[in-house]
Amino acid sequence: MKLYCSSRSVGFAFLLLLVISTGCGGPKLAPVSGIVTAGGDPVNGVKVVFYPKPTDDNPVPGPYASGVTDSQGKFTLVSRGGRNGACLGINQVGFQLLGASKSELQGAQSALRLLKGNPRDNKDSIAEIENKIKEIKNIQTQFSMIDPGYISGRKIEVEIPSGGLENCELDVSKK
Repeated sequence: MKLYCSSRSVGFAFLLLLVISTGCGGPKLAPVSGIVTAGGDPVNGVKVVFYPKPTDDNPVPGPYASGVTDSQGKFTLVSRGGRNGACLGINQVGFQLLGASKSELQGAQSALRLLKGNPRDNKDSIAEIENKIKEIKNIQTQFSMIDPGYISGRKIEVEIPSGGLENCELDVSKK
């Protein structure tokens, strides 16, 4: 099989490769990392989400960015498209509880009750589910430290400069 390439198709392929490698402009992102605290204590296991705030000049500013806090309350943002950072400009901040919803807790408790019906055959499974219940309750306790207004109303706004934010401190204490 022979492959023929005209100079026009080679030129088009080169142009396409150039556009792909340099990007299509898209929203400008900058690196963002920080810490979430409540009453001075780090908040663990919470998803932090930065939503670019629309303006009259830019009604669709770009993708949201998110990160999950670790045991020290630290997070690093990654945009919805998988790029590191968050959109430049003003972002509204929201918080989401991960892996510890009320229904997950109820499901684990129901499974534990079923397994305890025959504890001899299910020792390992019972211990595993008991640990999961402790983990869920711990995350719920951490999340209960957050003022509910920050979850539903996105009261916090953060401006991302072109150089990004390295130590973005988000205090979500109950008022």
